[in-house]
Amino acid sequence: FELAKKDFEKSISIQEDHSNLNNLGILYDKQGKHNEAIEFYTKSLNLKEDNSNGYYNRALANYYLKRFEKAVEDNSKTINLEPNRAWAYYNRALC
Repeated sequence: FELAKKDFEKSISIQEDHSNLNNLGILYDKQGKHNEAIEFYTKSLNLKEDNSNGYYNRALANYYLKRFEKAVEDNSKTINLEPNRAWAYYNRALC
């Protein structure tokens, strides 16, 4: 994880892009660092508001933190952007 984190951070320092910010968030999520993950998902969404992956991933991180209302909001945004994303409906139902 540490080597991957360094590589993502280097990538971001070269070119801050919604995709590499989102991927760094995923790395933090996999480590159970959901608050840190949310920070990177939010930065990613600030660069690209129609990024359904950013909303979906942030919804999952909020779910793990038991922030169900925020998770519902982000799953709903995912569904608005990507109506056929079945897992967003499933995750919203869980919340």
